[in-house]
Amino acid sequence: MPAFSILVATYNHEKFIKGCIQSVIGQTFPGWEMIILDDGSTDNTGSICREWAAADPRIQYIYQSNKGILRLFETNNHGLEISKGKYISILEGDDFWEKDKLQKQFDALESHPEVVLCWGRVRAFASESGKTHSIVPAFGEKIPESWSNNPTGIILNDLCYDNFIPAVTISIRKSTLIEIGGFRHFEGYPTTDYPTILKLACRGPFYFCDDIIAAYRIHSNQITKVMSIQLLEKRTFNIHRFIESLPGDLKSRLTVDSESIEKHFKNTRLITYVVSGRHKLIRKDFADARKDFKKAVFCKAGLLPAWRLSAMTGIIFSLFHADMEGLLQAFGKTGYKALI
Repeated sequence: MPAFSILVATYNHEKFIKGCIQSVIGQTFPGWEMIILDDGSTDNTGSICREWAAADPRIQYIYQSNKGILRLFETNNHGLEISKGKYISILEGDDFWEKDKLQKQFDALESHPEVVLCWGRVRAFASESGKTHSIVPAFGEKIPESWSNNPTGIILNDLCYDNFIPAVTISIRKSTLIEIGGFRHFEGYPTTDYPTILKLACRGPFYFCDDIIAAYRIHSNQITKVMSIQLLEKRTFNIHRFIESLPGDLKSRLTVDSESIEKHFKNTRLITYVVSGRHKLIRKDFADARKDFKKAVFCKAGLLPAWRLSAMTGIIFSLFHADMEGLLQAFGKTGYKALI
């Protein structure tokens, strides 16, 4: 019986799925099964996966009619139902792992039977160039004691503001995942990792691997970039509901409240409008980009002068159909254009 069941949700990833699979086959820890869940791909993803599945009995390929990303939790829960491993790991078809990812997490989870979720640092890289955009969490960043989630629920004081746990790095104790009803979701919210992590935070300690154990591909056409504003609003609404649903003992450990969360999301909303506008400029959606920049300028939030200045600059660049990323890079800022 494998120690890890790796759930790989994929859709039209013919350019990337080979690298994804190879990163699993190349693991120094051999005790795994890989369940590839193809959500109705129309390219060559299926034929590539079938070829690898025929060559390695640890790989299982499952094709389903397209459900779409808003039903990703159903796809992952199907994989959970047929999985045989003690631990469940998440890997999407366009990402990959470092070769010692599973070994490090196996050692951590076996040494700490109380831990329900293990995660680590991720390298975010540009899709086309392969250039590293960022490392999350960044090296040099102080790791709060609360991230161990001991006592249970304490990490919610951080998670209620932002999901800083990269899905591609997590391994979950299967028994606990089943206890919470499998992978969770927010209605109208495409990713399943955040609501699932919140539920797991109510169940037991977490373990942080202080190494880069995975790599995450980013580009301007991702749903998290295209629908960033809508996703933020969904997240804000559901976080309030989640806090209200907590039992009294967990609520008593929270230092966050509705007022502090709302203040945080007002600032985040302004920043998100600016980032959304920049990605729309890259996609040459000039009119929509200008709308986002205007909303950022007039957004009710803290002063955030640098972000408001960026929004006003974006309005000008959208009017002249100009390259804002080139200007920002000239001033030593991170440009999103490399992420296309």
